[in-house]
Amino acid sequence: MLEALTRLGETASTLGDLMVSIPMTPYGNGKDLRRRVVALRRARTQKEMEQRTWRAFQNLAYRLEREGFITSAGRGRARHLEITKEGKHFGALLRIRARTAPPRPSYVANPSNELTIISFDIPERERWKRRWLRSTLRHLDFTMLQQSLWVGTATLPREFLEDLRRYHLLPHVHIFAVSKAGSLHEPR
Repeated sequence: MLEALTRLGETASTLGDLMVSIPMTPYGNGKDLRRRVVALRRARTQKEMEQRTWRAFQNLAYRLEREGFITSAGRGRARHLEITKEGKHFGALLRIRARTAPPRPSYVANPSNELTIISFDIPERERWKRRWLRSTLRHLDFTMLQQSLWVGTATLPREFLEDLRRYHLLPHVHIFAVSKAGSLHEPR
């Protein structure tokens, strides 16, 4: 959506021009990508693939117009599209969100003999940071004991700790290393 609004903001365009200028990429997670690749492999002819892409762009244009982000005139590939004031505003918001989005969890954790316990209490107004932290801990092979209590046997990467500092999460996150487990068991 951001790409379409950006392209339309640069110049008023037709739907056909917009379709050619934006590469179709799926939104969301890896499942969406796999689903799209499987669907494209099933396409029997080049024409069928072009029709699918055209329908995707028609759907995008419909959603943008329904939300009031663009106006259109005409029909088919010659349909003239123009971004509205609301569309420019929404595009600016999406650009800000993209710049401040947390990094994808791509840290590499080193195995450790110590048990590491991470507890956090992040305010509700910063729930995206909670989601990022949970996703990252899952990626580092930590196990959730409770929503905000995680345990694992990995040394936390320096980049992860720097990101905690950068997102002002250190006051909300507590990290414990346990050398003698006592009644604690290995995470499942």
